[in-house]
Amino acid sequence: MHANYIRPGGVSMDLPLGILDDIYEFISKFLNRLDEIELLLTYNRIWIQRLKNIGIVTLNDCLDWGFTGVIARSTGLQWDLRLTNPYEVYKEIEFKAPISINGDCYDRYLLRMLEMRESVKIIFHCLNRIDDGKFKSANFKVSAPSKVAVKSSMEALINHFKLFSEGYNANAACSYFPVESPKGEFGVFVISDNSNKPFRCKVRSP
Repeated sequence: MHANYIRPGGVSMDLPLGILDDIYEFISKFLNRLDEIELLLTYNRIWIQRLKNIGIVTLNDCLDWGFTGVIARSTGLQWDLRLTNPYEVYKEIEFKAPISINGDCYDRYLLRMLEMRESVKIIFHCLNRIDDGKFKSANFKVSAPSKVAVKSSMEALINHFKLFSEGYNANAACSYFPVESPKGEFGVFVISDNSNKPFRCKVRSP
């Protein structure tokens, strides 16, 4: 599921049949795999020599350079957008954003291991609460009608043509929205001039 899956008004298609069972089976085994990885690496002398006190980042470095994600959390900064500025359903999910204070590669490895365990909690939460409802808005001015509807309805065909040839106009304003990506804060800043194309667009990658 890459960037094309999530669209205005919902997602491009419903989940494939059986995928929730496959995800449940995977995460049920995943915690055991994490235990094996930790058994192999966490106290491994060579692994520690290669990571301990390597690539040290201080809290001041983090603030000066605008670091986010696991690098920021390895300096003791409690910053995770899913908790500090929750979006989607994150405010309903109980999970933690682990932090450490040494700021080296070994700390970041330990944080990644803890984050994967927290991710399993998030996935379990979503699996137990996912609905059978609609996956896409019925407002065809922002969401494309299905191919079946396009082939059988003139209105759907017109909506499809107008959406993909003209798009839609966003009100004249500026907006920035960040999300917590695997490497840190990923945000998009857009300025609209009330046309169907952004006047300015800036992507803030981690």
